[in-house]
Amino acid sequence: MIDYKIYQIALITIVFSLTSHISRAEFLISTSHSCLLLDSYYEFLFVDGLGMLDADIDVAVLGYASMSSDLSMRLVNSAQEADLLLVDDHIYGIDTFHEVDMHVCKGYFLSNDAMKIYVSNTSFNNDIVVSVDEDIINQDYKIFIDSDVFTVKEAVALFASIWALNRRK
Repeated sequence: MIDYKIYQIALITIVFSLTSHISRAEFLISTSHSCLLLDSYYEFLFVDGLGMLDADIDVAVLGYASMSSDLSMRLVNSAQEADLLLVDDHIYGIDTFHEVDMHVCKGYFLSNDAMKIYVSNTSFNNDIVVSVDEDIINQDYKIFIDSDVFTVKEAVALFASIWALNRRK
C-alpha cells in the first residue's frame, strides 16, 4: 500500500512555472544521498528480483522508441532545454524549498514510508511503459538528469511513477 504522504505529492499537477536560475523546467526534483533525518524528503526504494512482488509500481524503461509506450521522454544535454529535471542537491547547491518542486532521497533499506518502484527492461505486464532515448521525436517530455544518486533508468522510473499516480487520481 502506498503511503499517503507520498501519494499526496504524486497528485501534484505537473504544470509548474519555475523561475529558478537552473532552467525553464515544469517540474524540478532535487535528490539527496541519504534519507536519514530528512523529514521533508520523499523516500523511494528501487527493488529488484523478487522485490517486484512487493513493489508499489512496476515501470518498464525501454531505451528506444516504442509504439506500446505509455510515455516517451527524450534525454537532453542541457537543463535549459528540459521539461523535467532531476539534479543532486550538492551539485547545484540547492538548499531552499522555494527552488524545487519535490525533494527526494533514494532508500536502501525497506521502509514503511518508502514508495517501492520495480524497474524492468521488458514491457510485459507493467503498470507503465516508458520509452527514453536521446533521439526520440514527438516525446511527451524532455528530461535532464544530473545525479550521482539516481541512475538514468531510476530517474525516468521516478518521473513515470509520479505521472502514473497523478493520472489515477
